[in-house]
Amino acid sequence: MQPAQPYSMAYAQRRVREARTAANLPLHVTLDACRHGGMTELGDAELTEQGVMSLSMHKTPQAARLYVKRTERQRAAAARRRRQWVEANGLSTSVGMECQTKSRNEQ
Repeated sequence: MQPAQPYSMAYAQRRVREARTAANLPLHVTLDACRHGGMTELGDAELTEQGVMSLSMHKTPQAARLYVKRTERQRAAAARRRRQWVEANGLSTSVGMECQTKSRNEQ
């Protein structure tokens, strides 16, 4: 038995075109569009950048970031993690506004 070989780009694109036609999907559904969508789902699943890179086989974080589109779900998750970190470290996030009778420039 021979080891598995990766698909050629031409073969993969042809298979996606065939699936798109069979499913009666619009022409914008391409191999590249599927890759973008899948990688955005990895971001929504809160996978680390290194995890995304290992699955997508990108060699640099910059290349992987081109595919992972930022979504509201990712922003909300980041805000939750930030809030947990702040609370765990006992930090205050309130903005203090001290009332002064004269300007510090006048002192």
